[in-house]
Amino acid sequence: MKNIPKASYSINIQQERVRKVIVFYDGKCNICVKAKNLIVFLDKHKLIKFVNLWKFQNPKRYKFKKQDLHQELHLITDRDDVYRGYFAVKYILLIIKRLGPIEGVLKTSFVDNLGVRVYEFIARNRYKLSYCKSCNIINNKILEE
Repeated sequence: MKNIPKASYSINIQQERVRKVIVFYDGKCNICVKAKNLIVFLDKHKLIKFVNLWKFQNPKRYKFKKQDLHQELHLITDRDDVYRGYFAVKYILLIIKRLGPIEGVLKTSFVDNLGVRVYEFIARNRYKLSYCKSCNIINNKILEE
């Protein structure tokens, strides 16, 4: 499994070559769940399989640390490439193909630089921003499930 660096700006996606991707998301985060539901609605080709990281039993195939999964979104392509954080979101947006002119904007390094910063802010503060009352996270530290 290849791990794509955070600073990688190139995401090479060809619609006809994309099969299924797996996305690990935080099922206790209201922002994450709403974003997932929107993506499921937009994903007309059913290319994206979502896995709630709170229910995920980490098989040996995936060498993820639970803490890493809780910090940011993880996406695995059909070629076992791994995208994290903003670049996972960007990959999702590019494969659902319902963005029209926004797709060209997503391919610029300026948007990537801004996207990384915005994503990291939201990911770091998602429980505060979504007013999650049932979460097992305090100050970004996971408590026992």
